[in-house]
Amino acid sequence: MRCSGSKGVIATVLIDFQSVLPIGILVALAAHRQLTTEAVPPLSRYVRLGALLGVGYGLMTFWWCWYYPDWMWGYAIDAARFSFWLWYPAFVVGLGVTGAAGALLGQALIARGMTWAALGLAGVSLAGLGIGLLM
Repeated sequence: MRCSGSKGVIATVLIDFQSVLPIGILVALAAHRQLTTEAVPPLSRYVRLGALLGVGYGLMTFWWCWYYPDWMWGYAIDAARFSFWLWYPAFVVGLGVTGAAGALLGQALIARGMTWAALGLAGVSLAGLGIGLLM
């Protein structure tokens, strides 16, 4: 079952990473009180939670990736030329890394008293998502 045509298509794989980065940042923002009062190791539970949420997000896209891989790639590539079992795990791992990176960046900014910078980073990522949706 493959989709055909590309009019009005959202390149979902290309915007999924902008969706996950602010999720990681929000995890760090939820831990604001602890991050501002205690020393937290770089690979804290918040970074691990950001990674877990990123992987979970990727796993939730399995059905669409399996049945509509061309749509997931926004018809930018011919998905039939690539093995699903090669690109999909890399996609899920990439989302996990992105979620962890968002939490790590948010955690570092908040620990340095730059909460507004963490919010700004989340906003820039969401703006990129909005631009991707408009294209």
